[in-house]
Amino acid sequence: LYNAVGEFALGEADYATAYELQPGELNPYAYVEWGIALHQLSDYEQAIARHTQAIELAPDYERAFYERGFAYIETVDFTAATADFERALEINPDSIWSFVGLGNMYYQQGYVENTLQAYQNYASRVEQPMDYVVERIAELEGLVTVPELDCDPTGSADTYITIGTVALEGDSLGV
Repeated sequence: LYNAVGEFALGEADYATAYELQPGELNPYAYVEWGIALHQLSDYEQAIARHTQAIELAPDYERAFYERGFAYIETVDFTAATADFERALEINPDSIWSFVGLGNMYYQQGYVENTLQAYQNYASRVEQPMDYVVERIAELEGLVTVPELDCDPTGSADTYITIGTVALEGDSLGV
């Protein structure tokens, strides 16, 4: 309840108290909610631990995987984040939050095409995509262009490839 109204410190305290009173009695949902509270409090390692506990109890709990993926992004463990988002997508191929997570992670790393694909997968599955995702899609669509191959009309062996606004001479590419 505290998480729903943005009171993450109170939510975390409640889950910690419940765990102390009855160790091992929390259900996977409670562990995920506890992990979300910890994430919002920037305690990413503990958030990962709580999501892992949820996964141990419910190995097909999609939300536990994508929430842990978001926490892994914060720790810059992109390999683990990717694995978690992909696992959530195995469980539910329409896992919109997994697409958002992958998009955010790829964007942070500068992978334009991967970011665009992940965000487009998300946007195609929701009625009203989040504003920042729509803005990023528009930004990235402007960056992704099909390279043009311009040959010298005189028949010279020099070729040029235009990528965006940068022209690279064939020899510099090892061509």
